[in-house]
Amino acid sequence: MPSRERRHCRGAALAAARQRAAEAAAAEGSSPSKLADLPLERLRHFAATQVDQILHNCGVDGSAGSTEDKVSFGGHLQIAMTLQQAGVRDGMTLSATVRQVPVGCSRRNAAFALVRADGTVVTWGDAQSGGDSSAVYQSLVKVHSVKATSRAFAALRNDGQVVTWGDHLRGGRGGPSSHLQDVKMIQATQSAFAALRRDGRVVTWGDTSAGADSNMVSQRLQDVASISSTAFALAAICRGGAVETWGDSRYGGDCSVVQSDLYDVRAVTGNDFAFAAIRGDGYVVCWGKEDSGGRPPAETQSELTEVVSVEGSSAAFAAIRKDGSVLAWGEKAFGGECIQVKEQLRNVQSITASRGAFAALKTDGTVVCWGNQSCGSHVEPYINQALTHVTLIKATEFAFAALRSDGRVVTWGNGVEGGDSSQLQEKLRDVQQLEASSGAFAAIRADGTVVTWGNSDKGAYIKQVERHLTDVHCLSGGYS
Repeated sequence: MPSRERRHCRGAALAAARQRAAEAAAAEGSSPSKLADLPLERLRHFAATQVDQILHNCGVDGSAGSTEDKVSFGGHLQIAMTLQQAGVRDGMTLSATVRQVPVGCSRRNAAFALVRADGTVVTWGDAQSGGDSSAVYQSLVKVHSVKATSRAFAALRNDGQVVTWGDHLRGGRGGPSSHLQDVKMIQATQSAFAALRRDGRVVTWGDTSAGADSNMVSQRLQDVASISSTAFALAAICRGGAVETWGDSRYGGDCSVVQSDLYDVRAVTGNDFAFAAIRGDGYVVCWGKEDSGGRPPAETQSELTEVVSVEGSSAAFAAIRKDGSVLAWGEKAFGGECIQVKEQLRNVQSITASRGAFAALKTDGTVVCWGNQSCGSHVEPYINQALTHVTLIKATEFAFAALRSDGRVVTWGNGVEGGDSSQLQEKLRDVQQLEASSGAFAAIRADGTVVTWGNSDKGAYIKQVERHLTDVHCLSGGYS
């Protein structure tokens, strides 16, 4: 089927999926009045089932894996919420994107890994950090997502196998592994990986001090739904919303102090030093290094209710509440205080963090920043005027890049680390996707070509692989 017809078919599938999800829910005994109480995970299953059927009828190959793994929610719609918790009301119009594969990203690496439409992988950047994948090139086929530690990558293939490369001390032990079969997702710390298998069990490897040693909790790591990370620890949400942690206790690897509060947990977010968990009632529970977000001030903790999402910089957190307001806590030098812009932080739909600053995207497409100026919190007036109709924001350690609805890109922050794209504005047109390493940005254009800028040692230099950067499918970069 021609690509244009396939895109039209996917659009038709998605348009029909919402209605058919409701019909499917009703068929299972859920009346329309109860749809607001259904978890989005269940609605996603309904939608994915209908999309799969319509795509099949249109002749679209579904061999790349289950559509259910590719239906996701953005903005306030977190996967563990019900529509009611997300504030969705009757009459609202919801939109979604059926993407061919999920886009994995990390923010700790100085290299990029790019998945092309045929499932092969192109890498560039610091060779010692995984920028050179030649040793495992033949195994990098039918890949649909990639994760990174600080110096290694792990690619998840459609058949559930995992291929690793890079520094073996940080998880890049090289090639496929017999222990990594039937994997559905990968998470990474600074120097270790954790793979979640479809049977709900977890496999870890890499630096034992950074989460690769999960022996102490292995018996409790069953029926795991998702895994999150700090720099040196991991947290898993298990059956019933319980949480298990392992790794360096100074970085959130020990949650015993708040264990009694960790029930009905729907999502966990980590910065470098601490975790923040959102329960089903919208309450937030934190642990880890106290002054880095592991213990919010009492006045902040009392307001951490009706929270729908949390984002972490290196040593602070920012939370979006159901009403679109924002709360921040942690180290002030890393964005842990937003008092100066609090009145502007209304109707916020998403937040992106650099190493020490936050950028909040509002529903009107404008952006509000706060935190450390050296990390991109300061926006010049002429740049701020261009920050309209923004749909996506990405960050390196010290800079931000915003994608507008017209396909143009606006950047600010440290120029060397990606904050200056002035020389590339003619090339930065028709951009559809942005990704970031620790110090460089990469933009995928509508024609499948890639434009990079920033620190040449961290992925901005692509001459050696430029001829391979066509028909791009998804991109993984380096600062998570």
